[in-house]
Amino acid sequence: MAVSYFADAEYIDYFYDGLSPWMLDYLAAIHGFPRTELAEGFDYLELGCGTGLSLTVHAAANPMGRFFGVDFNPEHIRRATRTAEQGQVNNLTFLEEDFAHLLERDLPRFDMIVLHGVYSWISQAMRRELQGFIAHRLKPAGKVYISYNALPGWASQAPIRHFMATWVENHDGPTLDKVAKGLEYLRRLQEVNAPSVTGSPQVKALVEHILEADPRYVAHEYFTQFWEPFYFRQVADDMGRVGLNYLGCLPVPLNYGAFCLPEKLQGLFDGLGTRLEFETHKDFVLNTVFRRDVYCLGRNGHPTSPGNRLDRVTLGSFRCREDFQFKFEVKGNTVDLDGAIFPKLADLLAGTRMPAARVLEHPSLANFAAEEIREGLECLVASGQVLPMAPGPMPAAEGLSPLNRHLLERDIASATHVALACPGSGTGVQLAPSDALILLGLAEVGLDRLAPWTHEWAARNKLNLSLGDGSAALEDHLRGRVRRLPLAALGLEDPFR
Repeated sequence: MAVSYFADAEYIDYFYDGLSPWMLDYLAAIHGFPRTELAEGFDYLELGCGTGLSLTVHAAANPMGRFFGVDFNPEHIRRATRTAEQGQVNNLTFLEEDFAHLLERDLPRFDMIVLHGVYSWISQAMRRELQGFIAHRLKPAGKVYISYNALPGWASQAPIRHFMATWVENHDGPTLDKVAKGLEYLRRLQEVNAPSVTGSPQVKALVEHILEADPRYVAHEYFTQFWEPFYFRQVADDMGRVGLNYLGCLPVPLNYGAFCLPEKLQGLFDGLGTRLEFETHKDFVLNTVFRRDVYCLGRNGHPTSPGNRLDRVTLGSFRCREDFQFKFEVKGNTVDLDGAIFPKLADLLAGTRMPAARVLEHPSLANFAAEEIREGLECLVASGQVLPMAPGPMPAAEGLSPLNRHLLERDIASATHVALACPGSGTGVQLAPSDALILLGLAEVGLDRLAPWTHEWAARNKLNLSLGDGSAALEDHLRGRVRRLPLAALGLEDPFR
């Protein structure tokens, strides 16, 4: 099958913690689907891995796993392989291949297959190839993560992509040159307040987003030959044809109608008989534009009993206690975590991790019912402040891993965020460049010399990272920020202990 996707423009680096194998397994746990014994070893594949940042971070954080990444763009694979080699990540294999020939490769059967930003951007024939590959290479009870542009949200916004792409379809030259012409076309329409780009708040916001985005992102998002949004049921039916059952979705709060739906509609949705109906009509209410869905090969999930919903789940947080918030936003709804259980759980999990079973038995929670504790834990995961993690103690303070040192040195001066692996935790974190620089300085020279080192580094690299002027005030400022960094998760000692 001929490749129908351009290869002359690289995609941007991205890290998405939702691709953590522990997050996918957590969704199975709360929805009553079969679990994967990840701690015993597993096989994980990302299709369309791009430059491999997300996959490499997760591989480094899960040494018990075997990770594979596939992308047909040779420059993507070259960059991904170089990052893994320089970071000394040895449980990771990258393959330069298009999806049509994957079944010819000598690959294992996988516990997890993830496709982030692929399904809407390939042809129908290629989607059938992917479905066939999944049917042959996914283990029983294996999980598939798939993200795609969704309807009805894209119904009013799709013309923006159509007309921008058709404006340049007869232009020769590199893809990024076409992107520049398409953006100029869109900018001219914006300048004259053309109704097509300013007529609705959603379309206006999309146009502003496109014009401010990295051109490489715009190229892969809007200038591919194939581009199609889907209703949830269309994708669910596609997956059903190869034996996959809908498991849940990301971000986590979208699994709970009480969090994401208007209060006045929650009673109406209580009458829906299946998860498929719930997701279908939830998308209509929320005008969903993008979905991140997880499927499981084999039997449907079943209602879990309160006693086993979080069995064998380990939860933790990279936040310090003072940074916990007990209010969060979901699709315009404000969720207040105002019960007495939430501060208690934050006390236990801030900066560390713990099996849910131990949380349930902790003496500080003796006055709370077990189900209240379980619900509190799920709420904190939904808030994004607590994450499912690999079991075991926090790693020893052995300093920055080779991968994290490489990513810090490579990305501080050029990226909007710096992704880092949390060894043994099963996932990673993203830091603002200024916090990433503080972390690197702490590893390089320690707390006492941190202020002059960071000030000199920022000045030498001509970066304004809001680090002050090298005065005593800067030292106090940096010490306060050090206290908020997830040092233990990144293998560094806390200088204040």
